[in-house]
Amino acid sequence: MMAENKREIAFLERADELDNETLLQRTVDNDFFLGIRRRLSSPGAKLLVGPRGTGKTHQMRYVYQECVNNPSKPAALYSSFTRYVRLEPLLKTSTTALVVFQCWVIAKIALSGCSFLRETNTNDQDVRDEFQRTFGIAESDLMHFVSQVEGRGSGAADLYESLTVGTLHTWFDRILFLSNRSRIVVLLDDAALSMTPEYLVEFFNLFQDLKSSTVSPKASVYPGTSQYGPRLHLRHDVQPINAWLSIEDKAYNETMDQLLHAWESQLADFPDGVVDLFKYAAFGVPRVLMSLVRSYNEGNWSTAQQGVNTVIEQQVDLMQAEYMSLAQKVPQFASVIAIGDQFFHKLADQVAEANRSDRETRQLVIGIPTKEVSTLHSRMLRFLVEVGFLYPMTSVKHGEDRTYLRFIPHIAPLIYRRAFQQSSGFSAKGQVKFLTREQKRQPLRLGFAKLIPDVDLHLDLAKCDRCGAARVSETQRFCHNCGAELINQSAYKACLALPIDVLSITPRQKQALTERFQTIGDIIAAQDPANDLRTHGLIAQKRAATIVQKAQEYVDEYFA
Repeated sequence: MMAENKREIAFLERADELDNETLLQRTVDNDFFLGIRRRLSSPGAKLLVGPRGTGKTHQMRYVYQECVNNPSKPAALYSSFTRYVRLEPLLKTSTTALVVFQCWVIAKIALSGCSFLRETNTNDQDVRDEFQRTFGIAESDLMHFVSQVEGRGSGAADLYESLTVGTLHTWFDRILFLSNRSRIVVLLDDAALSMTPEYLVEFFNLFQDLKSSTVSPKASVYPGTSQYGPRLHLRHDVQPINAWLSIEDKAYNETMDQLLHAWESQLADFPDGVVDLFKYAAFGVPRVLMSLVRSYNEGNWSTAQQGVNTVIEQQVDLMQAEYMSLAQKVPQFASVIAIGDQFFHKLADQVAEANRSDRETRQLVIGIPTKEVSTLHSRMLRFLVEVGFLYPMTSVKHGEDRTYLRFIPHIAPLIYRRAFQQSSGFSAKGQVKFLTREQKRQPLRLGFAKLIPDVDLHLDLAKCDRCGAARVSETQRFCHNCGAELINQSAYKACLALPIDVLSITPRQKQALTERFQTIGDIIAAQDPANDLRTHGLIAQKRAATIVQKAQEYVDEYFA
C-alpha cells in the first residue's frame, strides 16, 4: 500500500480496551458467535475454551452487558482473574496461600455483584446495606482486602471467616431479589491460572461449589495447559464451549468478513487478495486479524509483496516469542518447550513441501501416531496448542493399532514458508485460491520418530540450593542428598526481576529510569516514581505515571 493512498484506521485489538458502547457495536452476530453467547447465558456450568485473542473476554463482556440491559435475561456477574499471579509467591512462603486465594476469588465475585446491581439502577444505599448484612463487613473493606492481596499477596485475616461459599450463595439470593431476576450466570474471565496449578485446582473446586439450581458458573480457559483437578470432569460436570473458529468451518470466511465490516470501505484500498490472505493467516483469532491489517495499514510499502511478507514475518516472530516465553513461566518444561519448537518448525517445513508439490489439492491436516505420544510428548503438544501453533481436531483410526492425533498447523508460518506459492512470483490472490482448494482426504502422517528422532524429553528440575544435587522428581519437597527443603523459584518474582529494557518506552526514558530503577519490580514497588524522576528533570509526573502503568500492564500481559 503506497503511503499517499493510506487512510487512518482505528483498530482496537483487545476487548478490555473497548468501552461498553463500542463493544456492543463491534460484536459479530453470526451462528458461531451467537451460539457462544447463547450458551454463556444458559443454565449449567460451561468452560469457554480458546487461545489468547480468540475473543473470550469480548463474548463474556457482551453477555454481561446484554444481561444488564435486558430485564428478561438472567442476572450476570463478571470478574477477571488475570492478576492471580500476584498471589503466586505465597505458595512458596505461606501455609495459608490457598485460603488467601479462595477468599480473594470469593471477594472478587462478591464485589462484581455490587457492580451489576448498580448498573441495573438498584439504589446505591440498598446495595451497601444488603452487602453489609450478608457479609458482616462493608463493601469498602472488601475492596481494600482485594487491593491488599493483589498488592502484597495477603490481606486482613479477620475477613477470612466472612468469605465463604455459603455466604456467597446468600449474596446471590439477595442479588436475585434486588434485581428481580430468576437466576444468575457468573462469568469468570481469565480463569486459566496455568502458571499456578495449585491455585487452578482450588479455583475449579470453588467453581464446582458455585453451581446450584439458580447459579450457573462460566469460566474462560486455554485449550492446552488448563488442568481442572480431580473433582471436575470435562463434559460430565461441565460442558466446553469452543471459542476458536477452525479455518475448516463453513462459516470461517463469513465470520472473518464480519469482524472487519466496520472498516470495509477503508480496506478497499488494500491490494487485491491481501485482506483475504490475512484472514487465513489470522487462523481464526480475531486479535491476530486486527493486528495483521493494522500493521499493513501503518506501513509504507513499495509493493504488496514487501508489505505482506513483512507483516507475516512479524506475526510469526511474535508467535515464536510468545511460545518461547513459556519456558520462563514454567522453567521445569524449558527443554520440552525448546524441543517443541524444533518439532513445529520441521512439521511446518514438511507441510509446506507437501503443498508446494501438490497441483490439485491442499494438505493442512497432519496426523501423529498415538503410539508415539508419551506423557511429555502430550505436554509438548499442549503447549503448542496453547499459543495457537496447532489447532486440535478429533483423532482418527485407520486400521488396527493405527490411531492418529490430528492437528492443523498455523497458516501464518506456512505462508512465511511459501507453502501456497507454486511459482517464484508473488500473488496474494493466488495463495488464497490455493487455500480454497479441496482438502486432501488423508492427513499427512508425521510422527516424533521422523521429525525429532533421538531427542531426550525431560523435565528441567531445579537443583538444591544448599548442595547442588539434582532433583529426582517435580513433586520432591526435600533434597535426597542433604535433606534441605527444596524451594521452587517464583515465576512472578522472576518476571519482576526482568530489566526495564523489556518495556515499550523510548531509549531516553529508559536511560532516565536507570538512574533509580533497574527492574520492572523496582518501578512497581516505588511509592512515588514520578517524584524520583523529577529530581533529574528528565520525566514529568504524567509521563512517569504512564511508565508505571506500562510496567504493570507488562506483568499482567506476561501472565495473561
